Amino acid sequence: MLQPTSTVSSAEATGKRALALEAVDDAGYEALVATGPGTVRWLLCGRGRPVSTSSTEADYTIVLTEDEAIVLFPDIEASRVEADERFEEIGFRAMPFPWHQGHAHVLAEVVDGRPSVPDGELELRLAPFRRQLTPEELDRYRAAGKDVATAVVETIHVLESDATEVEVAADLAARLRRRGFFSARDPRRGRGTAASAPPSAPN
Repeated sequence: MLQPTSTVSSAEATGKRALALEAVDDAGYEALVATGPGTVRWLLCGRGRPVSTSSTEADYTIVLTEDEAIVLFPDIEASRVEADERFEEIGFRAMPFPWHQGHAHVLAEVVDGRPSVPDGELELRLAPFRRQLTPEELDRYRAAGKDVATAVVETIHVLESDATEVEVAADLAARLRRRGFFSARDPRRGRGTAASAPPSAPN
């Protein structure tokens, strides 16, 4: 069974925030505003299920300063975020913004004029950290690989000679879902790990 996100340690998240803040501080900035899916997912240690790594911007915005670690999200998602994400467990404060207005006004209040690193530069500075997997991330990759291999073997054992490709794919997908995998577009993915990658996959 894949490791649920609730087992991600606060120490892992704290360590990543420290690395990120050190990188932007060295560049002369006082705040980090992350909207890129790769960085957002990395800082959240795999939480934030709506985050799509194929999108140019994540559905969450992360703001880090020396004193604050905040996740901005649309208020229409409030009940789901509170129930599924539990950002406070990994040291973040969840802050909703009016979904129909966007996050610009709330973001400006949070940053409060402090110079923040531009998105493009931020991605360049943090990408090397994302590629260096932590022991916790390696454990999640190994657990994911083991579960996928088991599901594939089980599907092979029940294959019939006249089975179509769609039927085989459906059988495999069902076995993966039972192990906590979900498609990146599946609305139920808040309770499991996207089948495309384990939590906090590097980009």
